[in-house]
Amino acid sequence: MLTLIDWLLDNTDCYYIDFLPETMISSDYFEIEEFFYDTYIKDFSKKIVRIIVKILGYYPAQIYLTEFPDKIDNNFKSLYPVEEDIRNKPLKELAEIISYVIINDVSSVEIILGENEKSLISIKGGFSIDIYNISEKRLKLFNTLIEQENLFLRKEGEAGKIDGFKAGAV
Repeated sequence: MLTLIDWLLDNTDCYYIDFLPETMISSDYFEIEEFFYDTYIKDFSKKIVRIIVKILGYYPAQIYLTEFPDKIDNNFKSLYPVEEDIRNKPLKELAEIISYVIINDVSSVEIILGENEKSLISIKGGFSIDIYNISEKRLKLFNTLIEQENLFLRKEGEAGKIDGFKAGAV
């Protein structure tokens, strides 16, 4: 499965979920990001979890964790082996795993959606939530779910507009 994940990461368009409505080009960006990491990351993680849980209701999925750094609790590592599909864990437990990865900025959660046409949601920790190989139909649904959480979906490399959607908003 990691081969498919790697292929999707390297060969398909990337969208990302952001808490800012437009790309910020400022020398203060990292200070601002650090402020939000310290004050907003738990709320952000709750929003992402709600989005993911809803998406899991629409599409069949496989969910994988990538390697954990050595500093991670061995008990956590043994509960969630790397490269093993954990989709059948209870939703509450999946929510805790996703939140843990976002808040602690460790490992990543890789969610492969769909049966024939595969999309990938890559949750890498912190504010790094990327979506790969998303069809127009899925893009519209994702936009709606992301908008419900007062977040923004943007295409990598584009400053404020997403294919026909209004600039800056989703």
